[in-house]
Amino acid sequence: MIVPALLLGAGVAFLASLIVGVRALVLMWLLLFYAAWLMVVVRRPRLAEVLLSLTAAIFFFAVWPDAPLGDDGAIILKYLDNFARGSFYCYNIADGPIFGISSFVHGIVAGGFAFTRILTPVHSLYVAAFIGLMLACYFSLRLLSLHLGERDAFLFPAWAALMLTADLFLINVKSGMETPIHLAILLACFFFYTRNDNKRFFLLAALAIISKLDATPVVGVLVLAHAARNFPDLKERATRRDFIMQAALYGLAPLLVWVGFSTIVFGSPLPQTAFAKLKFHQSASAHWFPFLESLFKAENRLFLAGVIVGVIAYGVAVVRQVRRKDHAKLFTLFVFLPVVCAYLLLYYIYNPGERMGWYYVVPLFLTAVQAILLFHEFIVKRFHRLAFLFGVLVLAAYSIFYFPRLQRFVQRHTFNTHLIEEERMAIGDWVKNHSQPSDTLLTGFGHVAQRAGLYTIDYSGLNSKIATDLGLDISAIIRRCSPQWIVMDTLLSRTDAAASRYRLRRSFFNLALLGRHTWRVYERDVHATATSERSLSGDMIGGDAQLSPLKGGGVAVEGTRIALTRLSQFADADTIVFGCTKLSSEQLLVLHACTTKGDTIDVRRVSVEMQEPNSFVEGYTQECRIPLTSGVDVLYVEVVHPQGGRVQILNPTIICEHGAARIP
Repeated sequence: MIVPALLLGAGVAFLASLIVGVRALVLMWLLLFYAAWLMVVVRRPRLAEVLLSLTAAIFFFAVWPDAPLGDDGAIILKYLDNFARGSFYCYNIADGPIFGISSFVHGIVAGGFAFTRILTPVHSLYVAAFIGLMLACYFSLRLLSLHLGERDAFLFPAWAALMLTADLFLINVKSGMETPIHLAILLACFFFYTRNDNKRFFLLAALAIISKLDATPVVGVLVLAHAARNFPDLKERATRRDFIMQAALYGLAPLLVWVGFSTIVFGSPLPQTAFAKLKFHQSASAHWFPFLESLFKAENRLFLAGVIVGVIAYGVAVVRQVRRKDHAKLFTLFVFLPVVCAYLLLYYIYNPGERMGWYYVVPLFLTAVQAILLFHEFIVKRFHRLAFLFGVLVLAAYSIFYFPRLQRFVQRHTFNTHLIEEERMAIGDWVKNHSQPSDTLLTGFGHVAQRAGLYTIDYSGLNSKIATDLGLDISAIIRRCSPQWIVMDTLLSRTDAAASRYRLRRSFFNLALLGRHTWRVYERDVHATATSERSLSGDMIGGDAQLSPLKGGGVAVEGTRIALTRLSQFADADTIVFGCTKLSSEQLLVLHACTTKGDTIDVRRVSVEMQEPNSFVEGYTQECRIPLTSGVDVLYVEVVHPQGGRVQILNPTIICEHGAARIP
């Protein structure tokens, strides 16, 4: 009966997907048919699960839209470039090994491929991601099959829903980060915990901590639960001795070896990234639980209500199991939510200022596993003859309600990733093309550092010990290191003479187009006149301008006739720099430079090229540099071609040259 049920259910779900026009789901339903065939035809379930996991990983890499590596992935890529040159875990070869890749296992796997030169560094990252994704698919399927049963008709739909709703996991698979491998190790740890396999559980628990320190609370809860579950058997002396010996040999010993190795090689088992963030980086808000702030936003109230209902249902189910004294299920079926709470507690203490998507992958994935297991235990089991129908309903609901949201999320994320990361790559290329191999670079961004190919001081401190030694004080870093190039997402502070040695060579405005920062590229020039810059504030902009503040300082301005006023207060004003948003047709801007009395001193015309949607580097914004004549107080900017219209300029900035303060 199972084959007709599978075919009928998949057919109904396929029709549902066609109704909402979700063409990509055709492949998902084919995968469901494939799962049904494997479950019925292949008599070796382990082989079937491997084949299904391999197919799912291939399917993902085939259909998921390509995008550049994330900036943190580019940092890892810089390490892999040096792996390929024969240097172990080096951000800069001259500095020696530094624990800047927070997941040691990911660094070793990807770095091993790069070191052999069988694969290029970037392909090494993708192969490591593929391996991690396949293992995550495999162990999540094995974990569900342990709880649901290998022949349960709800198994494959539940597994498909689990993987396809893990949006933050999916968007990070090809980002270059450790997310796939680290999640796979944690799922393997849960799998062997559920099987009560002491040796493999303790070994995977140690490997999870070695992989990334955020696994520590996960392992801590699982080890306590594992000891509590086996407590009745541990009353016997021989059993207790074997348990302790296995924990020491397979769990504690690998950790001690790791601590010794990392201390000798890196100076500490604590990653440089964690050290810099814990000691120097600004923490998130003072909210009582900052990582849950988003749940309290108005648009997420329905989701918050679902979370509250789910927690209440979880509590009721736990009380029921306690009353039944069913300790086996209590320590296996209900362990995921306590682990999630412990994981979030770590981030409450860690509390980094940025909210990266991969921080949420583990708790969200484990929460989804917990929800599926509870739904199966208390709903599907009661109507076991309708198990596959429940699966079809779950996938149909996913197709109609969740998948369109996921599509929009992925499209938005892909576009923003192209716009942001390709600009960072272009900045690195620009620096490389204008620099000498012996030059040094100060920046805090991965793509810039990796593409420039120079010795780099990471002012974020995540990959440079000298930065943390100097307390992430950029002025002190400049005085100590005198880098030839500086790339920042803000203006360089001119608090001392050392910073005045740098001239603003280029600005990039794609991030400003998104309401964020403006990229600035500075070059050291000890023979030039001392300079400084200042972004114009909103009270210095008039006309019919509409203002939008930018996250990194300055404003975005839109209007038909924009007036940049009170420029005469800058006695040494030399140039004004701003970005201009490209439109679907070429624009011709006319700029009138006027005195305080309104007399026109100078008129300039600037051509702004048409938008090129296929070029994320130069296709959306253009830098404009306008020399200022002495006596200018107001600069009017308006569009005169082809038919007038509105112009948007980004972060107008005055460059002042202080002729009396020449640097020797």
